[in-house]
Amino acid sequence: MEIRKILPSDSAELGAVYAKVFSAPPWNGKWTADTATTSLACIMQAPGFYGNVVLAGGKIIGAVLGRIRVFGQSRSYYMDEFFVTEHWRRQGVATALYRHSIDELKSNEVSGIFFTTLRDSPAYEFYRKAGAWDLTDSACFYHLIK
Repeated sequence: MEIRKILPSDSAELGAVYAKVFSAPPWNGKWTADTATTSLACIMQAPGFYGNVVLAGGKIIGAVLGRIRVFGQSRSYYMDEFFVTEHWRRQGVATALYRHSIDELKSNEVSGIFFTTLRDSPAYEFYRKAGAWDLTDSACFYHLIK
């Protein structure tokens, strides 16, 4: 297993893996490799982009993507995507990717990570066990534009 920074040349493979992961339960999204690649490109081209991939046998099996943002006197990481393929879950891959990324972010003077996840998903417990906490005094909103 290898963890390294995301490269522009990873885009197509990253999009294909993302589409596979998020088209399956519990998300059941309607992703194609093309729509996923386009979506991830929006993140990768943002100012402050930071992302890592985890590979096994030279193939991408997971990734973390987001951006570092200056807020007042601190730097925070806004994690847009974090995923590992089904085959590699519950084997320590996600934990290794998460911890590796936290260590790198810490060395870049990032003080915390903001992200959202579904409370009734396995990811919720993963993040809690990893040391993240649910900001119960905050809310996540979505405004449908018709």
